Amino acid sequence: MNTNTPANTCFQLLNKVLMDAFQTESLLFTPPYGDLSRIDHGIRSMMWSDFLNANERASSTIPDGNRRLFIVRSNLGFYNIIAYLNLNKQPDFISIGPFRAKEFSSDSFSQLVTSLPLSADTLLLLKYFYEGLPYAPLSPLVSTARHILAAYYPEFETIEPVSIEFSDQKREIQINMDLLQDYSADLAEIYQTSLLRFLGALKKGESDAAQKELKHFLQVTNLVSAQNITECKKGLNILNDYCHAALLETAVHPQHILKLCSALRLKIGSANHLDALLSLPNDICHKYCLLVKNYAYPEYSKTVRSVINYINLHLEENLTLSHLAEQLGKNPTSLSYAFSREVGMSITSFIHQVRINEAIRYFNTTALSVSEVAIIVGFQDFAYFSRLFRKQVGCSPREYCRRIR
Repeated sequence: MNTNTPANTCFQLLNKVLMDAFQTESLLFTPPYGDLSRIDHGIRSMMWSDFLNANERASSTIPDGNRRLFIVRSNLGFYNIIAYLNLNKQPDFISIGPFRAKEFSSDSFSQLVTSLPLSADTLLLLKYFYEGLPYAPLSPLVSTARHILAAYYPEFETIEPVSIEFSDQKREIQINMDLLQDYSADLAEIYQTSLLRFLGALKKGESDAAQKELKHFLQVTNLVSAQNITECKKGLNILNDYCHAALLETAVHPQHILKLCSALRLKIGSANHLDALLSLPNDICHKYCLLVKNYAYPEYSKTVRSVINYINLHLEENLTLSHLAEQLGKNPTSLSYAFSREVGMSITSFIHQVRINEAIRYFNTTALSVSEVAIIVGFQDFAYFSRLFRKQVGCSPREYCRRIR
């Protein structure tokens, strides 16, 4: 075979990418094809000695201008993707697979073979075969293959995959001309509408509404897969990125958003159990809603929001009215007046309140000493910190720690 043909060049890239990303094998067939039983690793001919010759079965799917990409699901539970590279009577084509679209488990395998009249020996053969197949999530695999094919054959940009069910017992191929739901225009519209509703509620900090819309979004998109830890983490990181990008359109300071996004990425990456990962979508939603509630300050002017954001981000510094005015390029007197009018307290009182609230958070969530916390939240004078704490909370910092610990 000429190794410089577009078919071979396309195949080499496709095979490398899909093997690296999905551990899924690809095969290139050109006339006169040779042994087509390699498409299913010969499993059918091993199970049924009288099975229809694979070369004859290949004629069951004939390509035309709009039907050149087939996703074939066997009732033995595995998949192949067939891509015809041209419209010749005997076309060049690529077979991807076989692969599983779900993680293997004894229960799922038992359900799969319940309706199949197989002998004990044949059943064991199929189980060994099935266990050895790579797991590859269908949508990302098909999407990746299409993009690579389209780089060499632009028509694949507009050709949608056709779903095929193959009956190994009846030796029949049944073509379903409905396009796969993952690639339909209807699903794309549902995906967009559902996502925008969720992010709209999120940007308002409306936790209950956001949780409701998130539940619907995950149901219609299956973004967070319950089948595989790796895919689940990918979906969670996408969800986290959606939330991160949405909040950048709000008044929340980007540093708060980036800090939360990074913390959630670490949490997703360190989770080792599927159950823990599946509980994270609600946690992600809740934390971003809290961020909006605590740091958006929609009731204040841009100037006052800038003051509050600077205070929150620089608590450990020596915060004074003159320092804030200098940092924000404002007149101290005008800044003080605008802040007191909108917030209802002086800038100094607000700084004290924020620092004491932050100290309480440290006391509730860490084992740091009272003096360590005082320094972290910006108090160099421990006695002054204790007086302000007692005034706001009603007891000294040490008494508070004794109560909660």
